[in-house]
Amino acid sequence: ADDLDLEPDGVSAGAYLQAEWELAERLLIQPSLRWDMQDYYLDDGSEHQWSPRLGLAYDLTESSQLRLSVGRFHQPEGVHELQVIDGVSRFYAPQYADQLVAGAEWSGGQLQLTAEVYYKRYRDQKGRYENVFNPFVLLPEMEPDRVSLSPSRAEALGADLDLRGQLGESLEGNLRYSYMDARDRLSGERVDRRWSQQHTVNAGLAWRRGNFTLSLAAIWHSGWRSTLLPSFVPEDVVIPVETVLNNTELRDFFSLDLGARYAWEFPRARLEVYADVSNLTDRKNEAGIDFDVEEADNGYELLPDHETLLGRVPSFGVTLSF
Repeated sequence: ADDLDLEPDGVSAGAYLQAEWELAERLLIQPSLRWDMQDYYLDDGSEHQWSPRLGLAYDLTESSQLRLSVGRFHQPEGVHELQVIDGVSRFYAPQYADQLVAGAEWSGGQLQLTAEVYYKRYRDQKGRYENVFNPFVLLPEMEPDRVSLSPSRAEALGADLDLRGQLGESLEGNLRYSYMDARDRLSGERVDRRWSQQHTVNAGLAWRRGNFTLSLAAIWHSGWRSTLLPSFVPEDVVIPVETVLNNTELRDFFSLDLGARYAWEFPRARLEVYADVSNLTDRKNEAGIDFDVEEADNGYELLPDHETLLGRVPSFGVTLSF
């Protein structure tokens, strides 16, 4: 068995250099380079990563701008992030992603509009552990549906559209739409990531008067991905995880949240009381599909059991900051 009584230590360091030039009257270029180092990955020596990046910004008008950025982003594990709870006794090599992001911004009067599209390609991914059926449990590492995943690569593409504005003297609002598709490559199979809900809409209103704030927020998104197994599995048959992982979509998610806050300002402190209600409509949002297993002739019957998240949740509190 692996020795999980570990005391990893080491040094990590990083440096970032960025330049900025105005190539033309409205065109700005920003080349940059990041260097990172860790000495706790190898028994001797250390890991180094170089991450070149380039950004462009073009002012169409005084109130609108186009942006383009491309670059490489490394993500090493911190010395405190060793996954001992899943039985891991070594650090994974730093993973990295090549990213391309294009965006536009516009502001006019009391409104601001931002639009972005992106593409990300991941390489040297670290292994990870997921719960195949329901990750929303108190101790996911103790559940029997915990599996190890080692994707060879992954891709994500999407778009975001964000609108914000001042709707009145005390009222402001925001509306955001996002599209996203993220997939792993597992044993040659393209597999959707669990959190790859394709469509997401966030909307919010906030009314402020003096030290009092009243807010209403709504979120809707396509259902999370989950794993649906066949109703019957013959004896001695093994189902490869990559052939069924995240092969179905749960019901759409929706939550309406209400919040109220009042604050008192003191010379050296701030006192705030709040009252919130999450999931005001008490919607039964699906979290995953568990399975009950029953023995049958020459195999096993699998009976799906749809699990849901918490319903309506009120909360009250007081915060003191100084």
